[in-house]
Amino acid sequence: MTRKLLLVAVLLVALIFAASCGTTTSVDTPTTPSDESQEAAGDEAPGPAKAGMGDTLSIAGAETNLEVTLSGSKRVKAVKSYGMEMSPAAYGVKLTIKNVGDVLYEDSVLNCAVLIDAKDQSHDAYIGMVSKSGSPMSGLLDNVKIAPGDKRSGWLFYEMTPKEKPRKLQFTADSGFGPQVGEWLLK
Repeated sequence: MTRKLLLVAVLLVALIFAASCGTTTSVDTPTTPSDESQEAAGDEAPGPAKAGMGDTLSIAGAETNLEVTLSGSKRVKAVKSYGMEMSPAAYGVKLTIKNVGDVLYEDSVLNCAVLIDAKDQSHDAYIGMVSKSGSPMSGLLDNVKIAPGDKRSGWLFYEMTPKEKPRKLQFTADSGFGPQVGEWLLK
């Protein structure tokens, strides 16, 4: 219960911070003269940069800069035991996050990455994944503290039946409230 209250408090502070910060910009999107004139006219900034499996994007946080790589994906079958579903069918993505900034990056990665399916529905990362033995799944990427120059790798899982098709993954630092969005197309 305490963790939920802490998460709610952090999200409220982040929401207040985000509301006071201005607009979100995309990552690594090349600008053309027409794009620059639209931005000068006050139009909305262009969408996030598109990348694919194995690609690395530079993503700015409020106080640090990250290099985020989508290096793998896999399907996980539902785990059932004694007639109960212990863990749902899921789609997993493997991320590597490197802090290329000058300050410690501390965040809950579960709040940073959203999976979007072929029907444009958003899926939040699922924290309750268990292995076939019923114990918590190892290799999950959740709360991180990454010193400048260091990196972390791990898996994020999204509840998704085999019939649902993942389309893209979006990553925004600072629990989803950072100034830039990175996007990877999934196949």
